[in-house]
Amino acid sequence: MTRIAQGDREAFAELHNRHASVVYSLILRIVRDPAVADELLQETFWQAWEKADQFSGTGAAAAWLYRIGRNKSLDELRRQKARPQPLIHQDEAEQEKVWAKIEAQNANVEKITE
Repeated sequence: MTRIAQGDREAFAELHNRHASVVYSLILRIVRDPAVADELLQETFWQAWEKADQFSGTGAAAAWLYRIGRNKSLDELRRQKARPQPLIHQDEAEQEKVWAKIEAQNANVEKITE
């Protein structure tokens, strides 16, 4: 990581080649979308490159990468959950029907899980 912090691209390529497939698998298990996993893998390694000087060296570089990937994945899930989902139907009466169905389904799920 010291070499990467100094801008050594070969050291970074070696890190990427050694760990990208495992980090990708971890991310994919969390987000369950290959396109999103690809993007988050790139972000993970970009952050590792940008912040290599902040690596403490007390643990393995792989564990540090996994943590970055995991955190980015969890952040993505939070962002997805926070985004309002658009309704397919535009008119108000149709929206009310959709929400009533959703609420009924939620009530059924609560009954089943009790």
